[in-house]
Amino acid sequence: NEEKFKSDIEAIQEYIRSGDAYQINHTFRITGEAYGDPLALYARLRNRQPGRFGAFIKSDSNYVLSQSPELFIQKQGNTLKAMPMKGTASALSDSAEHLSADAKNQAENVMIVDLLRNDLSRLALPGTVSVPQLFEVARYGDVLQMTSTVQAQVKPGIELRDIMNAAFPCGSVTGAPKKRSMEIIQELECQDRGYYCGALGWIDPDGDFAFSVPIRTLEIDRNPKTLASPFTLGIGAGITIDSEAKQEWEECEIKAAFLSKMPSEIGLFETILVHQGKPQHLQLHLKRLADSALALVIPCNVSNILKSIEDVCANCSNDADYRLRVDLNSVGNLSCQATPIQSLQGPVKIFWASDILPDPSKATLHSGNILLRHKVNSRNIYDQAWKLAEDLGGLATGITSRVQIYSQSIVSIIDTVCANIFNGFEDVTHVAGYT
Repeated sequence: NEEKFKSDIEAIQEYIRSGDAYQINHTFRITGEAYGDPLALYARLRNRQPGRFGAFIKSDSNYVLSQSPELFIQKQGNTLKAMPMKGTASALSDSAEHLSADAKNQAENVMIVDLLRNDLSRLALPGTVSVPQLFEVARYGDVLQMTSTVQAQVKPGIELRDIMNAAFPCGSVTGAPKKRSMEIIQELECQDRGYYCGALGWIDPDGDFAFSVPIRTLEIDRNPKTLASPFTLGIGAGITIDSEAKQEWEECEIKAAFLSKMPSEIGLFETILVHQGKPQHLQLHLKRLADSALALVIPCNVSNILKSIEDVCANCSNDADYRLRVDLNSVGNLSCQATPIQSLQGPVKIFWASDILPDPSKATLHSGNILLRHKVNSRNIYDQAWKLAEDLGGLATGITSRVQIYSQSIVSIIDTVCANIFNGFEDVTHVAGYT
């Protein structure tokens, strides 16, 4: 639990103050029960958080479901490469774009890079150890990870067992210095790590190999006598003298979120009015889309988007208005489509979503939700309210916990109208809607 985690962090920092270590990778276990086909679960987890080094292993006693993003060590010809991973942020937070420049995460990363450089130097030809990439940030599902690359040219006669003796376990999951860190880990962690934080990989007959560090890895017991199978998931964080227990706990929650959080494939969209063949307020729409893409780490080429919009608008009649929808998925794939706007006939009814949803509590969206700052395609509750209101001959509007108004319809809520309707509320902070 969080209190035990906090006390362990305090103990680790006492060791650091005493000079025993300067970083410890502290871990704990999440346990639960898994139902159904483990292979189907593996497929779902990989969809939520794709990792470069996935593995599904079925043994006599358990299943191992690994979606690791971290390379431990790789040999190709005479080249050894390690890619230690230190530095984590939510891809949905404002801190995402700042991860690679964050001093604390940089310090953690450099400590482990130095440790790996030392490990590889015992195997390498003199003068060949290098760090070609430092502080690279990549997105894995809803998580950002910072990685550096260490490589070396291996000395003649070095075999796999020599490499493992020098480098295993990976310094990113022990701390530094490695031997003393492992002694402190043995003292503080209440159970063995199992596959978690070990090494998982393949070996070619010619001697090439690649091993991951099996993080983001479930171990599921095989127990055919029951419907539910117990599982264990290891989660950890690198602790330094500057670490704060609450912040490290939140980082662990980010890392574990792929186990239960859906969906991970968050995309963006814009809806733009096309009048007389021209997209209205185009630069504002493009700026919002680009800003959101930057915050959510979604590839976004504004020039390509502009070209697609121009191509679609070229086929729009000057005699009709159109609703142009621009979709940008989680990997940056783009689609644009324009549909004619149908005029509304007669007076329009507006419903509070809380009055028509089967579960009224779902109509209240917490204003602290970072996704409310962006037009994302994760909109199940919006779509449900829209359909129910449409069936009743009207439109639906929702309200957040801070009285932020958002539109759930295919027309905009006009700011001035809302200002009159909600006159007297002190915290009407935002009006949003479809154009």
